[in-house]
Amino acid sequence: MTPFFPKNLKLSFIALNILICFCSTEGFGQILQKKNRPVIEDKNLKTAAESNNILTDEIKTGCQQIIAVFDTLECIPVPQDTGFFFYFRVCLGDSVFFKIKGIYPENDSLYHQSDSLATFTWNFGDGTKLITDTPSIWHTYDTAKGFEMSVYITDTNNCISLPLVGRITVTSNPINKVNPMPKICLYDTVTLQASTFTTYSSYSYSQITSQKFDSLMFIPDGPNCDPTNPCYNTDVFFTSFLPNQTITNANDILSICVFMEHSYVGDLNFRIVCPNGQSDTLKEYIHWGGADMGIPGYPDEGCNPVNNPAGTPWSYCWSEIYPNIGTINANAGKPRLDSTDRTNNINYYLADEPFSNLVGCPLNGKWTIEICDKWAIDNGYIFEWTLNLSPELLPQAWGYTAEIDSTWVEGPFIIDTILAGYLISPSDTGFFPYTVYIADNFGCTWDTTVFLRVLPLPEVNLGNDTAFCAGNSIVLDAGAGMKNYLWNTGSTNRYITVSQGGIYSVTVTASNNCKSSDSIEIIVHPLPPPKLIRHQ
Repeated sequence: MTPFFPKNLKLSFIALNILICFCSTEGFGQILQKKNRPVIEDKNLKTAAESNNILTDEIKTGCQQIIAVFDTLECIPVPQDTGFFFYFRVCLGDSVFFKIKGIYPENDSLYHQSDSLATFTWNFGDGTKLITDTPSIWHTYDTAKGFEMSVYITDTNNCISLPLVGRITVTSNPINKVNPMPKICLYDTVTLQASTFTTYSSYSYSQITSQKFDSLMFIPDGPNCDPTNPCYNTDVFFTSFLPNQTITNANDILSICVFMEHSYVGDLNFRIVCPNGQSDTLKEYIHWGGADMGIPGYPDEGCNPVNNPAGTPWSYCWSEIYPNIGTINANAGKPRLDSTDRTNNINYYLADEPFSNLVGCPLNGKWTIEICDKWAIDNGYIFEWTLNLSPELLPQAWGYTAEIDSTWVEGPFIIDTILAGYLISPSDTGFFPYTVYIADNFGCTWDTTVFLRVLPLPEVNLGNDTAFCAGNSIVLDAGAGMKNYLWNTGSTNRYITVSQGGIYSVTVTASNNCKSSDSIEIIVHPLPPPKLIRHQ
């Protein structure tokens, strides 16, 4: 066969054999490459020569252009085209249906190409890779974060397209917590809304190379408080990096910082542990060094944090990149360790072991800082710690936010919907379910069910309206066991004595803070005038 030579011809020479690759620069999309060229590497693919098991002296058939594109209307969900990437907006737990198709502008020039004859190599960006003989596949992402997936087409001549790349943005439940339920009383009318039942916020994700633990943790005297395990651990988690990406150089770690206070640094041993268990000693316990870290609280003894108020924390950072003043142990003879100035990047410390101990550590996963108090008496607190990795480790920095689109509530006793929320007026007592729905602009709807308690009203009964003659009186009783009493006479007692006519009312408050009222009308008849009886 006489080979067809397009105007944009690239020749690749391997040994004495000539392989011809046709690569058109016209048009757009994903341009093919011969598999034995180093443009794309995949251990699952063989070079053309490997496919034939031997190198021949014949000229190989050239590649024809392959353009891989998303069949967007067939994808689930339909991706959004930003002009740079196709974005698939996905709810956590839902599956994505990827459908692509090949465009073969030079089909049948040298050989026949079609999707039915091609294979498709998928990399979903979460560590999963597959090769299929169909241009579509379902995949589920089990983590709320951003992923970059790619797929390329291999034709019958072992020629491949450039990868077609899509971004998958997985959003998570925006409900952060369920709030303590308000208790309302029977027949009350109250306004409730989604924020009454839950605390929620828009879910955001961004690829970052710093992670911070920012919860206060007490570090008591190890030998006296827990001699079998005098170490205290806190963790941070990374998810922004490529699957299987590792620390390859000590300079990948910019700094490791703690924000803490502790009396007598000689008590402590600091160690960083990476996701696969490799570790590096930041500050070794050497049973020496009286310098304080920050300004310790006082008193500073015992094992109960209630009796050990937190002091003032200072920053202390280890780095092999920024200017340092030596190891902490080398400075431990001072009254107080110098704080690291992270704004001007000075006064960093060297770790007792080199960061190269962490080469080979996976970037994604749980990183732990371990602080061991190995000498008696002194205590302290860690307020936060931060692991700062090089931004150059990120495959590409990007992020997204799933904004809250709408919220609504469903449940019993809703009598009206107003701008401020829902008017609820319960007509029965007990526990009643309400479901809170929160929808985001990814098209995801999240819900949680909570129970609203409707409390009974106290019983108060002043009796029937009563009449009596002047000179008499009546005792009105508002009932026993109430938390508060308030009569319209101003009295706050259970009983009042009435001798004059009028309407008397009382409001009682029960122990559940629900209120009831009752009233009674008292009529006092005047005495008749005395009748004169004459005796004859």
